[in-house]
Amino acid sequence: MKSNYFILFLLGLTTAVSGQTVPERISIEDKKFNNYFVKGNIPRVKGKIINLSPAAVSKTSIQYSIVTPFSQLQLKKTCGLNADGTFQLELDYPMPYQQIWIDVDSLFYTGVYANDNLFIELDAAVLKREKGAAFNSPGVKFLGPDGPLNVYTNNHVLFQRKKQLETGSAIQAILPVARTDYVAFKKNTIVCTQFYLSLMTTTSAKIPLLFHGSY
Repeated sequence: MKSNYFILFLLGLTTAVSGQTVPERISIEDKKFNNYFVKGNIPRVKGKIINLSPAAVSKTSIQYSIVTPFSQLQLKKTCGLNADGTFQLELDYPMPYQQIWIDVDSLFYTGVYANDNLFIELDAAVLKREKGAAFNSPGVKFLGPDGPLNVYTNNHVLFQRKKQLETGSAIQAILPVARTDYVAFKKNTIVCTQFYLSLMTTTSAKIPLLFHGSY
């Protein structure tokens, strides 16, 4: 299931940043590559859980996994809450658009991209009523320079969610077919591709709505 979420989440990022202009493209083989990342700033991800009792604050922990381009594909970490409900995730590398999977106990699960500065505000009272909230939900605010991007990418995951998951499963199911029945494989691939193209076109048209937290 998480592999499906990753595909959908990545599609959301692709759609959101496709219109951005990249000043300079640096290949991995280029000597400038190391300097580009070493001299960059490490993105900051902070947050606060409000409407949480002092007893709950001391018991609540946040598990998060940072996706890396290295041999250790995901770096798993844990952080607790300060007395006022605030928290800060620890990132190690000054790389842009770092993908992070965040699990706040049984309260909330989401994926975010950290490029500059992101602040996540969670309302525990609202989220407890939502029960099993994920990606975006009432009681969740993505704020700061990286806020709008994360509102968009998470709403993209939730948009026609059932159909997205069905299509993601269909893509995985047809891969073995390519070896035995290429015609069927090609036909199913075209159907899946058309759905995703339609999805991205629809969500792109709704960017103003999505950026204001509706899903």
